[in-house]
Amino acid sequence: MKKSLLGLLLALLGGFFALIAPPRLLAQEPFSVRIWFSQYEAENEAMRTLAQSFTEATGIQVEVVSRINIFNAVTDLVNNATLDDRPDIVFMQAPDIGRLVASGYLEPLSGFIDADLRDRYFTTAFEAFSYDGETYGIGYAIDSYGLIYNQDLIQEEELPQTWSEFFELAEAKTILDDEGKPLVHGTLLNSRDMWFTYPLIRNYGGYYYGTYPSGDYNPYDVGLDNEGMLDYVTRIKDAKTKGMVLTNRIHGESEIVSRFANGQVGMIIYGLWYASTFQDRKSTRLNSSHRIRS
Repeated sequence: MKKSLLGLLLALLGGFFALIAPPRLLAQEPFSVRIWFSQYEAENEAMRTLAQSFTEATGIQVEVVSRINIFNAVTDLVNNATLDDRPDIVFMQAPDIGRLVASGYLEPLSGFIDADLRDRYFTTAFEAFSYDGETYGIGYAIDSYGLIYNQDLIQEEELPQTWSEFFELAEAKTILDDEGKPLVHGTLLNSRDMWFTYPLIRNYGGYYYGTYPSGDYNPYDVGLDNEGMLDYVTRIKDAKTKGMVLTNRIHGESEIVSRFANGQVGMIIYGLWYASTFQDRKSTRLNSSHRIRS
């Protein structure tokens, strides 16, 4: 009974978010289902509509809990694991499941995922949430990022085709005041966030982890101290002296987004998480098809 009900829940809700099932869901009968979901209320309302369909089909109540953000999911799950209000299903990032599985906080879902359910998704949706041969979630979305630029500062025909051109254009578009402080940044990077700068790292020959012949990652091969990586560090240091890299250690992506939205940055490497903010600025454009070569 528990298996069939969870299978139905996966079928009804699985297309919309990553499913992580702590043991509470499998330990009670009768039971209700609690989902920690999104920071965006529109997404929560959509989930509640789906949850209502599940309730109508099974009689089981579903509680959808709004969250502050996805990044707190791991810490909050661990802190609430022994409490009665802990969740049954959690919206979280795929890279976060490893330590939770190793610590016994998550239940595998492999036995509840049949061929029909798998056919509804790209293979990546399951592979990303797999650990030691077991599946612990289903992918909700695949995020990516691209080159976003302000067309009041940069024209489409000026867009760089190589990373060398990227830095040349950024330097040309940077405007400094009499004291050498940037009034306008041609670009603005966060050197401490290697997710957004990873294309640059790879361009210079650095990498996170190497791989075995099987294709699996090799945790003993860390490519952040090779010659190419040192070239990347040299490039970032040079860009920092020219006003193209954040200098305040407490500043992060929110600072970059804020300055860009206020017309103080020509182009950034970022995603669509603040698309509505950018759309309010008519000069902002995302060139999703533009590709920068090595």
